[in-house]
Amino acid sequence: MFESKGNKTKNSNIISLLARGNYRGNRGRNRVLIWAAAAGMLVLSAVFSIAVGKVEAEVLRAQRQGGTLATTYLERGSQQQYEQLQTLRYVKNVGKEFDIGPAYAGDKLCCDIKALDQTAWEQLTAPAYTDMHGAYPVDRGEIMLSRRALSELGITDPTVGMKIPLTIEHNLQNVIEEEFTLSGYFTDYTSTEREAVGYLSEIRTEELGEDWEQPDNILIQQNDMVGAQEVENKLYEDMEMVDSSQRFFGGNTYAYEAMEKFSGGYLVAISCGLLILISAFLLIQNVMSISMHKEMQQYGLLHTLGTTRKQQRQIYFRQTGRIMLWSVLFGGILSAVALGLVIPKILGNLYLDQAGGVGNPDLFHRGMSLFQRNQDLLYRGSDLFHPEVYFLSIGFMVLVLYIAAARTFRKAGKLSPLEAMHYIGEAGNLRANSKTPKTRKHTKHQIAHMAWKNLLRYPRRFALTIVSLVLGITVALCTAVIGRGLDQTNEINAKPDFVIENTVSPADNATWDAAGVEMDYCYHDEFSPVSTTLQEHILSISGIQKESVQTWTGGYLDVRDAGNGLFPWANAGGFTEKEFEEYKAVGLFAGPAVVQVADEAYLEKLADYVKENHLSIDMERLKSGDGVLLLHPHILSPELEQMASQVTGKPLDFTRLHTQEWMAARTEATRGMSLAESWNYGMEHEAEDNAAEDKRWAAAVTMELAGYADTKEEGFPTLVTEGSYEKQGTLYFLTGAEGFQKLGTAQKIFQMQFDVEKDQEEQVKLALQNLLAEENRALHIGAQDQGMVMTAKSDLLEEARSSIRTNQLIMGALSGVLIFMGILNYLNVMLTGMLSRQEEFRTLRNIGMTRKQLRNMLMLEGTYYVLTTGLLVLTIGSGILAVVAAYTKARVSYFQFIYPIGEELLILAVLAVVCAGSPAVLKKISPCDYSK
Repeated sequence: MFESKGNKTKNSNIISLLARGNYRGNRGRNRVLIWAAAAGMLVLSAVFSIAVGKVEAEVLRAQRQGGTLATTYLERGSQQQYEQLQTLRYVKNVGKEFDIGPAYAGDKLCCDIKALDQTAWEQLTAPAYTDMHGAYPVDRGEIMLSRRALSELGITDPTVGMKIPLTIEHNLQNVIEEEFTLSGYFTDYTSTEREAVGYLSEIRTEELGEDWEQPDNILIQQNDMVGAQEVENKLYEDMEMVDSSQRFFGGNTYAYEAMEKFSGGYLVAISCGLLILISAFLLIQNVMSISMHKEMQQYGLLHTLGTTRKQQRQIYFRQTGRIMLWSVLFGGILSAVALGLVIPKILGNLYLDQAGGVGNPDLFHRGMSLFQRNQDLLYRGSDLFHPEVYFLSIGFMVLVLYIAAARTFRKAGKLSPLEAMHYIGEAGNLRANSKTPKTRKHTKHQIAHMAWKNLLRYPRRFALTIVSLVLGITVALCTAVIGRGLDQTNEINAKPDFVIENTVSPADNATWDAAGVEMDYCYHDEFSPVSTTLQEHILSISGIQKESVQTWTGGYLDVRDAGNGLFPWANAGGFTEKEFEEYKAVGLFAGPAVVQVADEAYLEKLADYVKENHLSIDMERLKSGDGVLLLHPHILSPELEQMASQVTGKPLDFTRLHTQEWMAARTEATRGMSLAESWNYGMEHEAEDNAAEDKRWAAAVTMELAGYADTKEEGFPTLVTEGSYEKQGTLYFLTGAEGFQKLGTAQKIFQMQFDVEKDQEEQVKLALQNLLAEENRALHIGAQDQGMVMTAKSDLLEEARSSIRTNQLIMGALSGVLIFMGILNYLNVMLTGMLSRQEEFRTLRNIGMTRKQLRNMLMLEGTYYVLTTGLLVLTIGSGILAVVAAYTKARVSYFQFIYPIGEELLILAVLAVVCAGSPAVLKKISPCDYSK
């Protein structure tokens, strides 16, 4: 047909003409394919952009609230460790930090002063701030402060270069009183419970005697795929520690945490992403394979006419190129509109409001690299148009089109011209499927039988379509399950309606007069965070559900170590063996120890946890009332954990604190005395005090140490406490009710929690506020930000309302897009299949089948698809949902699995409607082939 040599231009023109002819001949199929590919681009762009944007927005907010990108650190690190950390493949950035000390303006605390090296500032800290002006301090007299610190100084309109007089307490000994020059300022979004921050230069830090080769902390930003426990284990394996008490404090990166909240973890997210890509691939592959027979026939005819394999390839891929071009055009436009207009409004405006919006992009700093990085971070968190997602989605669909086209062409190459000209599709066992059915009484049964045989005639097509539908629907249902299960509402609703507690304890509480002047420490045996009188008043409030009231009790006692059982704990706090022995000689450690009572139900949970994790904790000793368990918030190094496992059974002596009467008498006797006078008074009454101490310790009760328990370990049973064990330097023990009775002191109420009648919640809240305000006034602590506090579940829900609503909107959008993809997949496959069966329809009409019967047959085929898909979703799909739910529940404690029956029924109902509407759509596409 073509010249094999000679006029290449003529050949090219003929090839172009044939390519256009083939394209026009397959117009119906091509339109379906173009819009299928365009919709696939839109779906992929929308799904992955929403997911990436949601995670990045969460990361950005967490970074700002945390004030740093570093979530892991090493205390008391050395230069050698610093250099070694930089070589580890799972560590991204490493920086140095010094805690200089608190800064005061007169007697008012202004902020905490720190010093950072260049990496710690540029890579780990500056990206967490916004509205940055000036630069990090370089000269010795410069200082950089947050706007919050400046506000504490009464400065609302700062300017770079202004003078700031401050007093800085360095190491509790070196006091610096100086007028600093403001080198820069910024806005931070850390919690108001944390002090504001300021920064000194490296030069000034060295003048204070600090050695940059031995920083207080080495800040570490690990790879986002590495969790807290994993990074700690890796670091302890790869690093040589300075001593047994040196520790790594590992934390999940903000991206890791965001992925946990969003999808339950990277594994679930990656799995769902792969299923989405597979579903998109099957969509295009099915459309191409269903319409393959016409392509085969055309290539057989061309081969018979003398075209070469190369010329056939050119013809085929030119028409495929036109399909790709139109697909990219329409898909690109749809995706650009969705990503550029719709998604940024959903995420950028709603989700980041609580984190200070996008901030001021004018982040001037010495060196443009930081400016570019910060600007890029903030831009990506607000605009949420991700070019890489956009182009990768388009590229993926183009690749799928190319693979499907190449497969068709390769299939044609394996057939002879005669076989290709008579190709009718990839039918299954035609002999088996074409057996004449038994005579049936009703025509509708024959139509139903024909519809089923039509599906089985092409088993591969049927299987691929079903797999594609089941995958699409299952991924959509997984998204619904994860979104509903990880809803923050679940975590908050699990809490009681009200929690009443005292934010102070004998370990850190001082009484205050009405003017806020410190008077004396509440260090007596009668002290209770929630007094019995207050408890009675609370329970008398109308509307409280009495059966829901729970109290968490315990007491405060002095403890003396008789057998070195507390050495691992003390060593973690920095005590050397010599210092430990000196403290043992005195008999006391860090003020009163906290002993909490655990009920039998909690002890059983703890016993299961100990057994599963093979811990060296003596639960029998704890349950029998002879032992106490020392709780700590992950403060032991692996070496100290090993040491702690060997001290089980060591004796500890507990005794009651001094009485309130004795403490009041001592306080009143020394009131108004100078330090020297108070010292002399103590020396004069030393014998009397020693006698009182001897009498107190003579009544001491000996308990055995049941072991150490890390409350931060994954899976540790949730324990409601008054929080003292979170503070380093405070001993916190757990024992049963029988063990506490032996200690000889009354149980104190640490915390109360209860539910209320919903219609009386506001009245109860108001009554509680008045009660607690009166209690705080009676304790003379109204001038301080501490004392009796109330936490209401309704307030927590209100605070999280914006975030919850946005998360629900995002997950709903994801589910909707994925459901749309599944339905679109089915619709495209059905329409393409019907277009490819026009000869079959024409034959059936010629042999007497009515238009109604043909329509019924097509509707029944669709019904079989829906029934088969529904059955597989209910069985295999439900199994996948159960696996995803179990995996997510193991990682996120508040996850709740709710089977998405509503979403599933909705999807199947829509599929059924699409099946019924398919024949009507086909009639409009090809009325002649269908009607006559």
